[in-house]
Amino acid sequence: GIIELVDAFSQLNKKSETETKLLLVGDFEERNSLPKHMIEKIRNNKNIITTGFIFQNIEYYYALMNIFILPSYREGFGISVLEASAMQIPVLTTRATGCIDSIIEDVTGKFIANDSNSIANAIEFYINNPLIAKEHGKNGREFVIKYFDQKIIWQEIEKLYD
Repeated sequence: GIIELVDAFSQLNKKSETETKLLLVGDFEERNSLPKHMIEKIRNNKNIITTGFIFQNIEYYYALMNIFILPSYREGFGISVLEASAMQIPVLTTRATGCIDSIIEDVTGKFIANDSNSIANAIEFYINNPLIAKEHGKNGREFVIKYFDQKIIWQEIEKLYD
């Protein structure tokens, strides 16, 4: 979904009076690599920041975000979505297998289709509604604490093994 995300970001920057930044955290995949023209588009846009592989201190990158977006076509379970929610960041993600259980629609985030218009509209919604974005972020943290505490997860895994 990086292509759609970058296209959505380009759409927003063309029509917005405020300058936004896109922070792409992680390496470019080699197995499902982006087309060369897209990599160049990313590298040549001064408003797109790429981090490369992040091994530790990921919380500092989350702290820079106003919205977390995971436009995945496939996902195991969206741990990054839970991490963002724990940092009180509203989440935009797709209904890909693992992501569908990582947010509560219109409570902790919003589901997006994997197309640039859907992504751009959802980003614009949060930009234009900062109080809702803040509320969804706060709700996201509560959701993670209530349902994804390590002790709860460990107990469930133990039950599964038994």
